[in-house]
Amino acid sequence: MFDLGRIYEQRMGSWSKLLAPLFIEFVGVRGEVLDVGCGTGSLTFAAAQNKNVTRIVGLDASTGFIEYARSQVVDDRVSFEIGDAQNLPFPDGSFDSCLSSLMISFIPDASKAVGEMCRVTRSGGVVGTCMWDNGGGMQVFQVIWDAAIALDPRAEGFREKHLPLGSRDELSNLWAGAGLRNIETQ
Repeated sequence: MFDLGRIYEQRMGSWSKLLAPLFIEFVGVRGEVLDVGCGTGSLTFAAAQNKNVTRIVGLDASTGFIEYARSQVVDDRVSFEIGDAQNLPFPDGSFDSCLSSLMISFIPDASKAVGEMCRVTRSGGVVGTCMWDNGGGMQVFQVIWDAAIALDPRAEGFREKHLPLGSRDELSNLWAGAGLRNIETQ
């Protein structure tokens, strides 16, 4: 299972590590932070760079990702747990910030996950996510699929036409549906 995390790091980890500090800067973090769907820990470790953060918990359903992330911990404020974003194993109001990076589109019931993120976030806290913009702002997925199909036309059958929650409007609607206010997108 550890290899799953190592392989992810080799393929996608560099992108996550570039994105995480930008996302942290956008949302701002302090106090206790929960990283939902933490994967191999890019966002968790970026949050640990902020000295105003007192505790960071990374949570993911993948044992391989969690094992890999745990092997990288050098900061006693950081911990990783296995869990489900749709049923967070924390009491109400446990965190000052509840964040997720590049995962909300992959949750079977994203609305339920956002409800859980809101539930475990203290009043006045921050709930936030970042996702690839596949709503027309960035065409990277189209280019990748076009290249794959040029190499092997059978790839057309696997092309993702639209990743859910990959646009500002879709994410804003998800947040508003959960009762969040002061919604900002970038």
